[in-house]
Amino acid sequence: VLGIPHKESKQESGTKLIIVGREIDLTAARISIPQERMDKLLSRLSDFASKSGDTRRMVECQKLSGEVNCTFQVNPLLKAGVASLHAAMAGRREVNGKAMVALTDLVCEDLQWLVRQLKQSRGVSFASLRAPSSLRSQRSIYVYASTVGFAFFFPCIGEAQYYRYNVEAPTEALTTLNLFAVVCALWTCRKIRYGRKKDIRARHLSRPVVVTADKGCLKAFEKYETSKEAHHLLLYAMELLVQADMGLEVGEAKVEENRFRFVEMLGTDPEQAIADASLKVKISRFLVPPELKERTHWVETESDILLQRSKHTHNGKTAARKKRALGKGDPQTAGVAAGEASAKTSCQESAGGSKQQMDGKAGESEEASFWSVISGLTSMKLLDPLLNFRQ
Repeated sequence: VLGIPHKESKQESGTKLIIVGREIDLTAARISIPQERMDKLLSRLSDFASKSGDTRRMVECQKLSGEVNCTFQVNPLLKAGVASLHAAMAGRREVNGKAMVALTDLVCEDLQWLVRQLKQSRGVSFASLRAPSSLRSQRSIYVYASTVGFAFFFPCIGEAQYYRYNVEAPTEALTTLNLFAVVCALWTCRKIRYGRKKDIRARHLSRPVVVTADKGCLKAFEKYETSKEAHHLLLYAMELLVQADMGLEVGEAKVEENRFRFVEMLGTDPEQAIADASLKVKISRFLVPPELKERTHWVETESDILLQRSKHTHNGKTAARKKRALGKGDPQTAGVAAGEASAKTSCQESAGGSKQQMDGKAGESEEASFWSVISGLTSMKLLDPLLNFRQ
């Protein structure tokens, strides 16, 4: 009737639509990667992850990295899973004129972790594409770690928790301590959301804003990478968020702010903070649960604090490197967070060759096309009726 060229076979219909390589589920109000495409990616990742100690051509690693990057548009929290692969690509070596990349134990462990999380991930919800209805201050979680303990504060529900170490930790370990404190805060946040579904205040924590003054901790969550000793903490933090279907933002604390001054005192001197508390806050002692101890390798004795890693490989040679991230006798190991994080960032930027640039441009073009469609739907408010109906 309108004279528009049209083929019935190309017409998408139903509650699930495939738009520019993304699956739009109108019933679940979510955007994800189509299952067929995801199965192929998981197969390739599993193949790479099973070849610890092996070497792969640079071109193969670049291709895999490009395919994984496409999934990060709907699974942004999983970017930490390829940081070690990018570092390995930066450290490639020439073999018979070809660039080869060593698949160390650390790379394979991270890829296995990525496979597990992609299988569990449900993509991104329509609601997360809009600005949060809650104010940033309502969604904030204030976190502070000192050499004697840590604390975190949920202003939206008026609760705070603190923890005291058995022994004083070195100042060089503060970034790792802050990362551990954030993990404990996110674990508690997930528990609150699951256990208090009828509490309207707990709904503000669907996309929390972690507020901390530690530069290394902020960089870890902004760049999705940190030192080798604290890498497993970052992975577990992302895992908690994926499991709870939560987003994450980070913000730098203003040291003069009353809320941060309160959590700072609580993490340094909880007795004094409780006595001087001017805010109406319910304060309790945090008990590290067995699950957290196991996943973060938290070991605390009467004379030491340890966050140990499993063994992994460097430069193709397997070696048991269960290093102390925290401890009195090894401040050098404990304090490498900032240096290694910056070094890894620069390595990642230099890892790409011409092939990777081509893959990146193709991915950016596909991503731009997809998000332009979603942006158009959002700007025309075509998604609002569905979102309002689901709410």
